[in-house]
Amino acid sequence: MRELIFSVLFILVLSTIAQSGTLLKDTFVIGSFVTHTPGDIPATYYSNDSVDIDTRFAQIADANFNMIMIAPGCTKFHMDLAQKHGLKALVEDSRMNDIARDYVGEPTQDVIEKNLKAMITDWSSHPALWGYSIIDEPNTGKNKRITTIMNYLKENDPMHVGFINMLPNYASKEQLGSPDYTSYLENYLSTVKPSHLAFDHYTIRADGTMGSGYFQNLESCRDAAVAHDLPLITTIASMRFDIFADPDEAQLRWQIYTSIVYGAKGIMYFEFFVPTFASPDFQDGLVDRKGNLTKKYYYSQKINAEVMALSPVLMRLKSTGVYHTGTVPDGAKNLPSTGNLPIKSVENGEFVVGFFKHSNGNIYAMIVNRDYKKSAQARVTFNGKVKANTVSRKSGKETKLAVELNGADTACNMDLAAGDAILFRLAKH
Repeated sequence: MRELIFSVLFILVLSTIAQSGTLLKDTFVIGSFVTHTPGDIPATYYSNDSVDIDTRFAQIADANFNMIMIAPGCTKFHMDLAQKHGLKALVEDSRMNDIARDYVGEPTQDVIEKNLKAMITDWSSHPALWGYSIIDEPNTGKNKRITTIMNYLKENDPMHVGFINMLPNYASKEQLGSPDYTSYLENYLSTVKPSHLAFDHYTIRADGTMGSGYFQNLESCRDAAVAHDLPLITTIASMRFDIFADPDEAQLRWQIYTSIVYGAKGIMYFEFFVPTFASPDFQDGLVDRKGNLTKKYYYSQKINAEVMALSPVLMRLKSTGVYHTGTVPDGAKNLPSTGNLPIKSVENGEFVVGFFKHSNGNIYAMIVNRDYKKSAQARVTFNGKVKANTVSRKSGKETKLAVELNGADTACNMDLAAGDAILFRLAKH
């Protein structure tokens, strides 16, 4: 009996250790921002008259999220609920906001250490903690204090992430605090030395058009992440606000898979709930203003499940190149028809083609339908005689892809819904 008890305890300990270090290392991050006005979390924020807070956290987990940012006013009660439902928590703490975001002038080392010591004391031992939200969309002028904060966290709580979300490339030079976007990223990465690179870029507009610079932003951040050997996290829009669209299922899928084809290892939703500070132009998130689940909840549940099925493969892939067909967006690269790339062409639409190398040496590719309005049948021509296995988004298992000889090359057709993607492994015959 003692041996049985010891074995069970040992398994639980191993499970806890594995869970505490898994996100962004061997498991794809699917999280959501949760924000509200300063002060304690409103009693109605996570719940309403018909849905209690325990049920709400269960719904978040059931939608295949594995991480949730908990806004200022977080208590052990909220953290315990996250743990109960298998969620990791990214804590936004008011003491961090005081020194990273709101402090007028430059906070002294003593002020920073006082706030961070108290924050770490409160949260670091909780099993649900994934990390601390340091600041959202900082400019270069904040790098000095952010570096001090990051260094303190690395030294005093190295098991948990210091999360920073960077500005998009449509921010002005004044917002960036840098002459251009490339120097903005490089200054941040070389100075702060974060554990990841995260950014947001909202592009699909309410009138159905797409803003400029989206793929250029992905190019810049992917290149910077590869150069610094960091995982990439992108933020997608899951609600209508300002000029941006209220995304349908295809638009949610498009945002997620265009991120993954550029090598993303995490996705953050903006947001699960409607922010309490939101003006009327902010429309419903995955939960509406009355606390009811919206249709986007069920869209995300489905898409998130697909990503989690792919996660064991995605987390072992390193991006080696990303190319476009059709009309190539500004800042992106055209898929060349000659050379040593595994794919020569993808016709009958406009597509994004990403290539990856697995940690075991295998070559993978992903093709994304760049059109979020209509489906396409991609005609894919591979370089030479190849075998290809698709990776199932239901099981993560491989299925042989039917290919045909086309002269010295191999070809096949791939059906892609609007904004959809296919991941497959390639091997020479």
